[in-house]
Amino acid sequence: MVLGMGRLPKELIFAFLFAFIFSVALFYVSLEIPRILDVVLRKYFPDIFYDIEEIEVFLDYVRPIGYLAFLIVILLIILGFVTRYKEFSFLGSLAMYLPVFGYFASAMFFLAGIGVLRVLWLPFFDTSSEIFMLGHIVLIPLYIEESIISYHLGWRSPIHALFRFFTITIIFAGIFIFFLGSSTWLYGKFKKVDITDFWIYRYSRHPQYLGYIVWSYGYLLLVPQLSYIRGAFAIPPSLIWVISTMIILVLRYTKK
Repeated sequence: MVLGMGRLPKELIFAFLFAFIFSVALFYVSLEIPRILDVVLRKYFPDIFYDIEEIEVFLDYVRPIGYLAFLIVILLIILGFVTRYKEFSFLGSLAMYLPVFGYFASAMFFLAGIGVLRVLWLPFFDTSSEIFMLGHIVLIPLYIEESIISYHLGWRSPIHALFRFFTITIIFAGIFIFFLGSSTWLYGKFKKVDITDFWIYRYSRHPQYLGYIVWSYGYLLLVPQLSYIRGAFAIPPSLIWVISTMIILVLRYTKK
């Protein structure tokens, strides 16, 4: 489908407009909601980093909740594959990744404030904290970038800004891919085409999934660039990203 010269069709304008509003809103929510939640949740889940006994009591209290939440997420993922409703599996994959946003709030204890979302990961923590490192192979691009930049610039202050720029670029690329996918899909719906097979859909049958993968990968790369937060779990949860991404890739090649 190729657009001719002249005035843009109104279907295309509406598709771009709605997709842009939705993509910007999604990006804003992904940054603002964690901050708001952190402020609210700190009233109920404060920093207890210095009191070892209180930490143990708290963990014993929330552990059943964490295991139950983890079970619900697994059941959602399985339900999506069994019923062929991919939305359930995608929702489970997204929920599995949500605790990553706890890294971007000023949590002093790894379960304080929005960090309490990490109760979902307690089955992993109870096994071994190092289990999160099993997916570190996906961080190779970051290590290569660090090696190249440090070789040319040395470990001077500008290097941190370059790392951050590289990571933010990936996050915005994911949002942009999501925008292109949404606008193409909407335009196809407005034009009442049976199969959307033009623009970005020529290269990816699920560009929204692809955009999410790129976007979430950018956030994963951002974690090791953050200043260490006392009491926080500082290891990038690469295994969680790998699991979440693998679920989406399987969904991509599973017929509905």
